[in-house]
Amino acid sequence: MTSPGSFGALGPERRHLAKQVQSFRHHAKKLKKIFKETVRVLSDLQDFDESLSIDSILAVEAQKCISNVVSGRTALVVFGETRLRSCIVNEILGEAILPLPWESNESWRLVHFKHRKHRVMSHVRDGYDLATDKPTPLSLPFSRIPRENICLSGPGVDPILGDAALEVGLHNPILEAGFEIICSPTEIGGLQAIKKTLQVCQVELHPFFIYGHDAKTPLTEQQCKELEMMRRLMPDVPLLFSIISQDGTSAAI
Repeated sequence: MTSPGSFGALGPERRHLAKQVQSFRHHAKKLKKIFKETVRVLSDLQDFDESLSIDSILAVEAQKCISNVVSGRTALVVFGETRLRSCIVNEILGEAILPLPWESNESWRLVHFKHRKHRVMSHVRDGYDLATDKPTPLSLPFSRIPRENICLSGPGVDPILGDAALEVGLHNPILEAGFEIICSPTEIGGLQAIKKTLQVCQVELHPFFIYGHDAKTPLTEQQCKELEMMRRLMPDVPLLFSIISQDGTSAAI
């Protein structure tokens, strides 16, 4: 992908991506129907031949793979340096919805993008909305997510929301096509942020991982540990590298 310079319009690459997402979801639904019907037919045939079962014609690993594809929701999960994650999410969505961090060590919470007809934000913890009944900036129209809603420290940040995720609803073609986007949280010098994100991915989600990396910088020891953990805990999940230019204005996957 190469940034068109304007985040406002949905360019041909994003239109193509949206169509591919729709096609994936369509085929996943067909596969689910076929798999369910196959299991049912084999169950009926066991009245005549007890050896017939789904296990006799399809390996357990293959069944697991099919189950992962057809069940739950599909998500693109973005890892890597905070600045690069912002570039990738903004590039995919076609708008500068995430601000760029002021500092390289700025800590962010997990941000989960879903399709909604109207723009809305809320802090969530364990699936529960933490919004109050009083009107807040979270319920007002926004073109870019306010920094204080993402950062874990700094001016205007509520310390009570330290372990909460930010859920963002957007009327976006890629989200509407059936994908969700998760921007992983930041943790300097530790692996808890990666573990937290992977735990989210294991709950009713079929994820694809994207790892943002600066083209002119070698992988650090910390990044290697993160990648090793991702591969160890979720070895079947596809992992793509997004190579970002040094100035952060363009990306290539």
